[in-house]
Amino acid sequence: MKNIRLALFIIIILGSFNAGYASQAHPYDWDFGRVKEGDILAHSFIIKNDSQKLLVINDLQTSCSCTVSEISSRHIPSGGTGEIKVTVDTSGYRGAMTQYVYVQTDDPSRPIIKLTIKAGVASK
Repeated sequence: MKNIRLALFIIIILGSFNAGYASQAHPYDWDFGRVKEGDILAHSFIIKNDSQKLLVINDLQTSCSCTVSEISSRHIPSGGTGEIKVTVDTSGYRGAMTQYVYVQTDDPSRPIIKLTIKAGVASK
């Protein structure tokens, strides 16, 4: 009986994590779940500088003209953070949608950070 209760508890807990809410599996991946065509989606990613040097963001490039990105500061001090706000217009999309933002940095160990936005776009 205890095993059945434990199994039900685990199923309930795991099932509640994807009940139409945005979910995050990695700090640089964001899934909005199901949205309607025409919705404007926005999410802010936090870039943390764990190095001992100033991190410089040289450029931001998006995979589509439907995706716009803005950065709070191109210079992130050692131990500091920067925010990158990504906005996606789902107009004209249906089904699975994945868009990317490529953050080009001066860090030779990680010159490009790829941010991923996902959504399942339903008709209006």
